Amino acid sequence: MPVMDDRAVLEQLSGDDALVGIPVVLFTAKANPLDRHAYDSLGCAGLIAKPYDPFTLGGRVVDLLGWGT
Repeated sequence: MPVMDDRAVLEQLSGDDALVGIPVVLFTAKANPLDRHAYDSLGCAGLIAKPYDPFTLGGRVVDLLGWGT
């Protein structure tokens, strides 16, 4: 994103009471496993690294959001 990075977006969303309960899945080219804990603490439901397989994307999102259980 040209203006904010993913961490800044998560911080902004987590600071807004109207949006705090909405799950966020990040699509990123910079999927660093070390950042995953920081993202979790900011309310991120999960990360999907680019490039991703469009045929499995829907299932991956369902898994990350816990909708399949």
